[in-house]
Amino acid sequence: MEHNQGITVQPNYSPDPSGHSAPTPTSTQRTSGDRTRQKYNRLIDSPELQNLTFLEKEFLRQRWLDQMIWFSDKASLYRDRHYRIRIVTVIGSILVPAMISLGSVCTGAFFLQLPEATAVSPSAASTSPSTESATPAPIASPPSSASVSLAWSRFFLFTGLGLSQIVAILAGVDQFFKFGDRWRHYRSTAELLKTHGWQFLELSGPYESYASNGDHEAAFPVFANQIEEIIQSDVDGYVTQIATQKSFNQGIDNTRF
Repeated sequence: MEHNQGITVQPNYSPDPSGHSAPTPTSTQRTSGDRTRQKYNRLIDSPELQNLTFLEKEFLRQRWLDQMIWFSDKASLYRDRHYRIRIVTVIGSILVPAMISLGSVCTGAFFLQLPEATAVSPSAASTSPSTESATPAPIASPPSSASVSLAWSRFFLFTGLGLSQIVAILAGVDQFFKFGDRWRHYRSTAELLKTHGWQFLELSGPYESYASNGDHEAAFPVFANQIEEIIQSDVDGYVTQIATQKSFNQGIDNTRF
């Protein structure tokens, strides 16, 4: 059995002067997509793929590489949004009962201290009723401790109420936009594109029969067909599983008795 003649990465390889490969990075602040594009452009311009035509290389760049980077970026975007919302909702769901409980405790403390404040003092009770038009004695104001308890009670109760509304809104937003489903969908498609790309570059998997001669040109039609099927499958899967899932769930709910 002859050795697989796939792509061999050459770190010091300089791309050909065709103008299609990404420039060598000069800054450490490049985005992940730029670094990925630069790395794969070096592979596309490597000597092992020189037998590919200009159109075939453009397909690799514009149809395979661009789509793979796009799906990876979208997967990272929706993953971050999903994680942020989930973290806030989980923490908020834990804090809301604690806030309500603390508010109830402070409210109880306020009412326990209230009778002391409103009790009539002995000196006021011993005053002689001179006339009916005498000015009534003013009611004593609550002590400072009761005012503090009332202030904390309001703080905890209103904070808990506001936090519960935030949790409900974020949960609804995540459910409506389906960030988690989109993240998994895009990540699956990106990894599938990456897998087929590396199998083509290494002439393995479904392209193993072309490995004896290292003939990437002969394997290219099979690879292009696989990539188009993956992209078309992604479009169909997105429409049927994500975009229409909300109306499907509403239809199921309407059939319940």
